Amino acid sequence: MNSAAVKSQAPPKPGQAFNDARRKRVAELLQTSIMREIAGTWSGDELKEFYSKVPLKISVGATEIAAIAWYWQGKMSFNEKSIEEFVKARGRGLDDLSRDPALLKELTREVASIFVHEAKHHQQDVWAQAQGIPSN
Repeated sequence: MNSAAVKSQAPPKPGQAFNDARRKRVAELLQTSIMREIAGTWSGDELKEFYSKVPLKISVGATEIAAIAWYWQGKMSFNEKSIEEFVKARGRGLDDLSRDPALLKELTREVASIFVHEAKHHQQDVWAQAQGIPSN
């Protein structure tokens, strides 16, 4: 096992675990950075158009499911454990995401394709509602 894998599973050091303020800040950072990262791609341009009409709500939270992100009832959520492991593997803290653009870009690139996938679910949900199709 490599050093990063071991670090990612270690107990968190100060600044490597989420609290409410960090959840909110990282969600805000991801919302901006993901849309910037996917801009200019066919998916990114389509989602930019979609989210100009439908609110994009991103959160960071805990889950028991093994997912990096999920869409549910109008909100995109990212798994806080995955993000904590990301910063721990690099020997960094969560607050470093707002101070180090390269670190944020690395995280963004890791989750951008998952975001696009989950955003498709959001589009499908909005379409189904417009058609009067009940959703779960």
